[in-house]
Amino acid sequence: FFPIACYKYADSKSGGFRFWKKYSFAEFILVAVLCGVVYIFTKEILIFFNASTQTIIFLTPLVKFSLAICLLMAVALPLEQLMFITGRNKSYIKTAISVTTINIILLVLFIYSYSIAGSIIAIVIAEALFIILYFKNSYLHLARKY
Repeated sequence: FFPIACYKYADSKSGGFRFWKKYSFAEFILVAVLCGVVYIFTKEILIFFNASTQTIIFLTPLVKFSLAICLLMAVALPLEQLMFITGRNKSYIKTAISVTTINIILLVLFIYSYSIAGSIIAIVIAEALFIILYFKNSYLHLARKY
């Protein structure tokens, strides 16, 4: 997908942008459907891996909440690719360093207070920040033009 999107963008910026939107949407739908299946069958998946009843009770809400990370990444990664496609590499590096630093701080603070749930919360916050900043620096930048 990424090499084709780069080629199409180099050939026609508006055509490449449409191609990117179409395939990014399709990817998100696929990930959402798969996350839905895991959400519905979380207990069965844990049973398949021979988890004890107590472990299933503990892990089920964590697994379900952590699926938010998958959904957020399904949005963040195409936006990240869009930044590279459009040559906004410096903006990408600044965003990646900033959000990663914030994520490390949140992980240290939240894991201490909330254990494994804290790490999931920190990662969800970081992915949301990635989406906001990637969206601002790539999609909105292009949407104004095309």
